Amino acid sequence: FTNNSWYYSDMELEDSKYCNNGDLLYAWSASFGPKIWDGDKTIFHYHIWKIDFDSQIFYRDYLYWFLLQDVTIIKKSTTGSTMVHVSMVNMRPRLIPIPPVEEQKRIVAKIEELLPYVEKYDKAYTEVEELNKRFPNDMQKSILQYAIQGKLVEQREEEGTAEELYQQIQEEKKVLVKEGKAKKPKKLMRITEDEIPYDIPENWKWIRLGDIFEINPRNTVNDDTTVSFIPMTLIEDGYRSEFSYETKSWGEVKKGYTHFREGDIVMAKITPCFQNLKSAIMLNLENGVGAGTTELHVLRAYNDICLEFFLWFIKSPTFVSTCVSKMTGTAGQQRVGTDTITNYVAPLPPLEEQRRIVLKIEEMLPHCRQLIK
Repeated sequence: FTNNSWYYSDMELEDSKYCNNGDLLYAWSASFGPKIWDGDKTIFHYHIWKIDFDSQIFYRDYLYWFLLQDVTIIKKSTTGSTMVHVSMVNMRPRLIPIPPVEEQKRIVAKIEELLPYVEKYDKAYTEVEELNKRFPNDMQKSILQYAIQGKLVEQREEEGTAEELYQQIQEEKKVLVKEGKAKKPKKLMRITEDEIPYDIPENWKWIRLGDIFEINPRNTVNDDTTVSFIPMTLIEDGYRSEFSYETKSWGEVKKGYTHFREGDIVMAKITPCFQNLKSAIMLNLENGVGAGTTELHVLRAYNDICLEFFLWFIKSPTFVSTCVSKMTGTAGQQRVGTDTITNYVAPLPPLEEQRRIVLKIEEMLPHCRQLIK
């Protein structure tokens, strides 16, 4: 084993020159480090040690992981210029912590449990660093922009198409309207080519937000019901979905305030709260119902779509900048209108892809924050 490659020979040698399946080997030059041999009986290179050990003292895989993490330190003990190597003289004195064998096994089990997550986050961190090189001041914005353009995760044919999801939403909308659980919406204009801001994958679909959400609905609740009350100050800004609330009776807040309920998306509509990304998914509300500041828009899904995807969408730079350009009102009191939200042209991915996009965003954003620090 040299230079990351394995070489084989048909020569007949003494038994000590062979390794068997499961043997622990160690390359001591060029490519340093341990290897558990997975194969038939094989001659090994003279730049490799076969490590024999007492199984009553060591669990093989524990020894492997120790030697693997020790490589960086070992390299500091290397000698030679043409062929850098570590000598047996430097290797023999290495100190190894020895827990009981059963604990060694539990340590290895925990390593193998965590390793996929380490690899996953390492990959995400690398991807974030690449974005940082391209967008050094706007990593979080660029991740969201990639997400809503279908560039953050791959498309999978088995997940179906957004058109199928859209038709399902329309059927469920009809049922809700017929049952009196949603207000009959106005028919929205067909989307024109001029309204499409960027390319999206073929299995996605352009829709208007009013096609899949009821915008600013009202609640019907008994006056003595205790509900959540949320002024603007209790909605956190930035790339998160956090809020707190006060408790009031529905009779106190049913008039003169914005209505929402469990699972609704709320977003500030007034400057500068809108630009500061004050928006959240309403979860764990008192009795599942709430009211709050009049400076909110509410999006209530007609079916079980991935709310987190659309929360990230309304925090994306394209959505924010487009809505800001359409604000009306006097300086310091400008607002995003209901019509702007209802008619906003948005991308709709297949449902499973929405979920995978959300997982990817939530995997990458913490690394953005770390790099920013």
